[in-house]
Amino acid sequence: MSKLQAVLFDVDGVLCVPMFRFAAYLEREHNLSFKHTQPFFQGVFLDCIDGKADLREVLPSYLEQWAWPSDLDSFLARWFHEESLVDARVLNAMQLLRERGMKCYLATNQERHRSNYLWHDLGMWRWCDGMLASWGIGARKPMPEYFERVTQQLGLAPASIAFWDDAQANVVAAQSHGWQAQHYRDYSNLAAWLKTTIPQS
Repeated sequence: MSKLQAVLFDVDGVLCVPMFRFAAYLEREHNLSFKHTQPFFQGVFLDCIDGKADLREVLPSYLEQWAWPSDLDSFLARWFHEESLVDARVLNAMQLLRERGMKCYLATNQERHRSNYLWHDLGMWRWCDGMLASWGIGARKPMPEYFERVTQQLGLAPASIAFWDDAQANVVAAQSHGWQAQHYRDYSNLAAWLKTTIPQS
């Protein structure tokens, strides 16, 4: 097995553990049922995640339909805040890995504007060596193209890349590409892996 050189972490469900998904927030706080918001989240929003559309351009017409009481910026601010509860233990794991000479990246299905929020506003640049977001890669997990392009971009052997994701389909796809992919169920999985992976000082 190749020496481990990079560890990639999914965002939603691994790094960020929201108290509830934003669609649920909209239903609870603004009486916008999932049936009402589904055409957006399962429609054009996927184009944003793939980098084929810009969230700030496509969202205003939906906000009008939903009778959102404020402006676009307030909607995005609330959305990004609600889904950005960071698990400090995962940040500590990243720090430990980097201290041992490994690179850490965020590997996420994400559109441009939340990616910028995570990297700059939330300060993930302090903890990671980069963000491998689907909008910039041009494919999303679990598409084979995502793993192929990320591997090429990193310039590493697939077996030297570890990957943590809470979606089993993404883990299976990564393993098929030769990555050391692990299914993240809770932090205890990562903690146990760290003990067996990181050289003891």
